[in-house]
Amino acid sequence: MIRLGLFVLMALIALTACASPTIAPEKPAEQDGLVIADFENVNTQWLGYNQDTQVQIAVGAKPPEGFLPVSKFHTKYTDQWVKPTAGLVASTDQVKQGKTSGKWENVVENNRLVAVDIPHDWSAYKYLTFWAHSAIANKSAIEIVAYSEDDKTSDDDYYKLEIVIDWTGWRLFEIPLKEFAATRNPIGWNKIDYFKIASTGWSHNPNPSTLLYFDAMKLSNAKTESALSVTLPKQHPNLFVNATELAEIKKKSETYDWAKSGFQTIKTNAFMWSTRTIKLPATGGGYYHAGGEDYDITQAHYDLANAARDLALMAQLTGETKYGDKAKEILLGYADKYLSYKIHDKEGREDNKASAGGRATAQGINEAAWVIPLAWAYDLMYDDLTSAAREQIEKKVLRPAAELLMENNEGRHNHQAWYNAGIGVIGFALADKEYVEHALNKKGSGVYYQLKNSISVDGAWYEGSMHYQFYVMQAWMPLFEAAYHAGIDLYQEPGYKALLDFPLRYADTTLCLPVINDGRQVYLGASDRARYYESAYRRLREPRYVNVLRATERESFEALMYGVADLPAASPVSWQSELFAKSGLAVLRAGAGVNAKHVVLNAMGYEGGHSHPDQLGIVFAGLGRTLAPDAGSIKYEDPAHVGWYKQSLAHNVLIVNEKSQARAPLAALDAFASGVQLQVARASTTKSYGGVYYARTILLASDYWVDLTQAESAVENKYDWVYHNYGKFASDLNLQSTTGVVGKANGYEYLSNVRTIKTDHTWRADWTMASDQKVRLQMLGAPGTQIIAADGMVAAPVGDETAPERVPLVIARRQAKTARFVSIVEPYANAPAITNLTSIVNADDATGIRISRGKTTDVLMVSGARGEKRFGEYTLDGNVAWVSRVDDSIQAIYLGAGTRLASDNWAIRLENLATGENANQLGVYIECASAQRITAQSSSNAVTVISLEGLVAGNVNVFQLDEQGNRQTQVKPIANANGSVRFFANPQVVYEIIANP
Repeated sequence: MIRLGLFVLMALIALTACASPTIAPEKPAEQDGLVIADFENVNTQWLGYNQDTQVQIAVGAKPPEGFLPVSKFHTKYTDQWVKPTAGLVASTDQVKQGKTSGKWENVVENNRLVAVDIPHDWSAYKYLTFWAHSAIANKSAIEIVAYSEDDKTSDDDYYKLEIVIDWTGWRLFEIPLKEFAATRNPIGWNKIDYFKIASTGWSHNPNPSTLLYFDAMKLSNAKTESALSVTLPKQHPNLFVNATELAEIKKKSETYDWAKSGFQTIKTNAFMWSTRTIKLPATGGGYYHAGGEDYDITQAHYDLANAARDLALMAQLTGETKYGDKAKEILLGYADKYLSYKIHDKEGREDNKASAGGRATAQGINEAAWVIPLAWAYDLMYDDLTSAAREQIEKKVLRPAAELLMENNEGRHNHQAWYNAGIGVIGFALADKEYVEHALNKKGSGVYYQLKNSISVDGAWYEGSMHYQFYVMQAWMPLFEAAYHAGIDLYQEPGYKALLDFPLRYADTTLCLPVINDGRQVYLGASDRARYYESAYRRLREPRYVNVLRATERESFEALMYGVADLPAASPVSWQSELFAKSGLAVLRAGAGVNAKHVVLNAMGYEGGHSHPDQLGIVFAGLGRTLAPDAGSIKYEDPAHVGWYKQSLAHNVLIVNEKSQARAPLAALDAFASGVQLQVARASTTKSYGGVYYARTILLASDYWVDLTQAESAVENKYDWVYHNYGKFASDLNLQSTTGVVGKANGYEYLSNVRTIKTDHTWRADWTMASDQKVRLQMLGAPGTQIIAADGMVAAPVGDETAPERVPLVIARRQAKTARFVSIVEPYANAPAITNLTSIVNADDATGIRISRGKTTDVLMVSGARGEKRFGEYTLDGNVAWVSRVDDSIQAIYLGAGTRLASDNWAIRLENLATGENANQLGVYIECASAQRITAQSSSNAVTVISLEGLVAGNVNVFQLDEQGNRQTQVKPIANANGSVRFFANPQVVYEIIANP
């Protein structure tokens, strides 16, 4: 789509120009810069088009009226047409210079702006400078793109940079050209064909509230002055530890077994290197995900840098000169060698063709990871180096590495965290204010920017991957320590603490984090995860971090450096369901100990290359382990990474027509409620599959959980409900081996041991783990259901490889316009709690089931089309309801996506003031403590009017409760008489309704 955007653009250009502009070099830079656009002639210089309207028309066929042909300029694309839009409009509403600015509105439809009548040689300049006025800071993003086409290639060649709209009013942008990321093979800054501003593409979802004005766009060699107010200290060592802390480390290593172990590991490595002849690789190394001999060279560079650090530390801690001498040998070796390494990237491009590359390594992120321990070794050995040696290391290693990293700008990406870390650490090591300023305060990419824009208010890194959550911690920890030692306490930033706190709030009872998107399972007690909490606990003394530190052996490098010697006892862990609305996650928890259950419903949107097509997918843990996994990811160059792991089939989701989901925005989290006996979450989207309404409701009780997955469309589709579970698979169905039942694309080609059968009835599947632990799935019957059992793949716990263990999965397939999958999943040891399932109603538009478990009987009701349906003694006008009783006593009630639930003795009615007739967002959860007291919680996201009849006798008092269950305020009901009460309820707030004494 990006490639075709170029041809569409050039078709638009044809309307205002008779021929393509000739490309000629401009004059050398003038002091005040070179104007690109003054926005005084906006209507002739800037054109607009709608990327989403691009259509393919057969040669000779009539195109849509008003559309423009691409073929006028690119004969190889003879069948592409596009619709023009208003583009930029001259405006006097907001003006920074001159008489007018360029106004950009309606960015959803008017989503591409382009200027071709611009200077084409930018090579004499350092900065792209312009003013931009934003009406609202809505956190959406745009892409600015300078195209530099290579006629020998078929794809677009350009430089790009993301801008997040996080400001209001006028803001001056002075963007170094070196911060633009090169895509494919741009010719160079001496040949810029045209300039584009886009609200779509590059993973952007346009926000209709966006309103921007542009003014005074030029090229310049100006440089923004540093705003850093602190004076950087110049004493050494002080980068990550100082003399006092070195003495503390030495004492810990003599006193505590865990510290002795960490000390011995470092000393052993240092001693080994002290006996070696140092030989640096002749070249830089390759890309991790590609592996092979080239990456072995990168690993050799890592080993040398870490050796220099360990040797320098041992020189400080033991006073033995052999360690210091060898550390200096490595540092000076790189001073001789580093600049001889060609700049190269993971695609094999070199010099000015390389994008985000390195010298010692193939990526800027790896270059930062390599140079940080070298900067530490330099700091530790500073006083033992001659001034000439210090100058060589500074000028031939540290500064060139910092300058190389400064050429990259990826905004809120995890890569930027590493660039900032490398630049900042070098800045603190050299007391260089410019480097520190760049790392911390750079507009649109510095640490302060990332802390505010890359982390949700929930604390989740925006890419939605726990692997990358910790990858960012790995980058930031050394930078934050270097800043701390220079008097800048970044630990106090709310964003960083939220980043640290989120994994503890997200984890299951085993301290494992559900896998979603790229990465593999994260165990907080693992040494390579717990290590980041050593320095965090030292600086913040957050009691929850002790739980992580006490789950590990504390033998990591970071434990020795920063670990608090005597930890307090672990604090009690809250086991409550949580809604992370801004991050798109609902975490449902029930039970305790081995009976604890943890279901995550994923509503996250597509956030870039590390996202997976698994919206409304689930991950399930119980019995002390992960049961229904996400497949995770493996090395990105492995064909199976894209072929299987990044396909919807590798996840527990609904698939339409055997195709993976589209790159959808955040789904709607329609409902959430949490009580003692039931946890509820519901999410929906129409974007995962265009034209299909897709919704999923999870009800988690103490013994089991219900999965209600629904799809509605105006046309008939093939719907595949997919569920993976560890263990040995068995079923009450007579599944038969088959071929040809599944396709050969979108992950289906990776399935093995495929078996199938058709059934209209309720069916069962069991997965058996070790120690006779089982998971039982029972799906309620529906006509025309085909069951497919197969084996899939999952990532290994370590190594970024596919695990040898295959994971059995089941697919429930239906061909229809509307499909409704109702499943009951129960993990258990020895014997199941559910003793019987009894059908109440089983019709096309309604399904009811009675679930017996000991003295408790639950009734699950699911309805399709709106309108009252009868389920035995209950009447439901809604999508789903659940009633739990012990003998004849009601324990709990849930009504979801509906307006009314009633029996002969009581009734519940809901009205949503915000959504009117839209019942999908309505819901209430009620727990009945006694005939005199109940609690009610709206599961809606909007204020709801709740009416209750017959659940509490007589007149009542209504109180709003706080998160601890204490009465907060008394609520005045709208109506209150004769056992009926009607009141306003805020989203997810719990209310106590108690009979008057």
